Amino acid sequence: MNRTYHDVLDAVAADYIPSDINLLPRLVNLIPDSARGRKKTFLQTLRSRPALLILVLVLALALLTGVAYVIGKTMGYLPGVGLVDLSAPVRVLKEPVRVQHGGVIIVVDTVIADATRTVIQYHFDGFPFGPGDFFPIPVLRLGNGKELTSSTGGGMGWSSESGRINTSSTFPPLPSDTQKVVLVFPNVDPTNKFGPTFNLEVPFSLIPAPKNFITPGVEIGVTAQKSGPTFKTTASPTLEITDEYPTNWPPMPTRVPNGTGLYLDRVIEYEDSYLLIGNFTNAGDLPGQCCGVGKDYPVVDPFIFTDAKGNRITAWPRTDIRPADQWNNSFQWAYEIEKPIIFPLTLRLDNVGVHTSESATFQFDTGANPQIGQTWKINQHVILLGVEYVIEEVTMTKTGYTFITNHRLTDDSHDFSLCILEGLDNEDCIVDPDDVFVTYKNGHIPIGKLTVELDSDVGVSVPGPWTLIWSPPGKP
Repeated sequence: MNRTYHDVLDAVAADYIPSDINLLPRLVNLIPDSARGRKKTFLQTLRSRPALLILVLVLALALLTGVAYVIGKTMGYLPGVGLVDLSAPVRVLKEPVRVQHGGVIIVVDTVIADATRTVIQYHFDGFPFGPGDFFPIPVLRLGNGKELTSSTGGGMGWSSESGRINTSSTFPPLPSDTQKVVLVFPNVDPTNKFGPTFNLEVPFSLIPAPKNFITPGVEIGVTAQKSGPTFKTTASPTLEITDEYPTNWPPMPTRVPNGTGLYLDRVIEYEDSYLLIGNFTNAGDLPGQCCGVGKDYPVVDPFIFTDAKGNRITAWPRTDIRPADQWNNSFQWAYEIEKPIIFPLTLRLDNVGVHTSESATFQFDTGANPQIGQTWKINQHVILLGVEYVIEEVTMTKTGYTFITNHRLTDDSHDFSLCILEGLDNEDCIVDPDDVFVTYKNGHIPIGKLTVELDSDVGVSVPGPWTLIWSPPGKP
């Protein structure tokens, strides 16, 4: 693509501004009556008064329905990185940088520094780390010695065969005159066995982003209509069993004036496509905690896009620009849709996955002097989410307690757990199909009247549909 930002903006504006439009009559009407008839022309007045010129231009744009977005923020797109703010010059890595120290090899692959953030993508080769191991968190050192801390970290991709780890870190924006920085990994342990450590430093240089390196676009207005089903939830009729997810949710990160459903947060238009970024939020009426598409809960159908004629439109999920989920009762989404489109565009979600849970408590008394191997026949029956659990007996062991359980699970969608509330911060618990082993790490086993809490949760699919109808400003 060999078009400048101005070319793209002109092409976008052409969809909304007639080529033969004449703004002169409307501009003349902006001239005060007292100023008309003077020898100095209106154009001469504008030249001598730049502030008035700017005001007239803004008012002229306001006269054009749907064109106000043209003066919005220009947002570029870079695959694998996501959205890039083009309101200021963007700097990138001059070339990949490879550093080896103490058997550890790190390669900085990509750096994007715009007005809002600094994204660094890098990988380790031959590093003896695996999923769950300690991973060093880097800082970014500037030329004046100041260090920037990472605001977010990207996902880690790990290969057990090659030993390669691919990841990324995001830092605050760099000062505009920054050309050289150092990515520092403090206290690196090359063996991951708490041995001698060292600081791993990767210096690199930045240059202005080459022409056409980033696909330019412009952010436009987001007006949409939405609809969806209505749900009614009821409180648990018993005091013993409580709903883990009440409907009086805490403040949400997104406004939900229309209740539960799909919301469109941002739209960015490019020469050949649109990027749609939004969320699905549970306003409190779904029968459980909202999870989302692509997670470990059932969603029967993904998003479906159709045009004004009902024809299915292909949409590509853009995980690199999908915002992180900031609240556990909503999920974010981002899709790219190619032009041309017969508007309005309809986005539909037929099902959404939710996570629902219930808990219950009961007590049993070990007495003041329980003995190792002593067993209590308690035969406690509890029904959670329609499943009956029977705690038949409890036996004291050298390290804690063993619970013999019985249940009538019909599938694997339910998850069952048990804990003793006394000494919970010192407790480890392992749940087998029929037994629960509760152990205490320091050997301090609680005795006497103990409170046992049982939890059961399940992922279920809630039918919709939820819809979102959208057209760009100026389109029908």
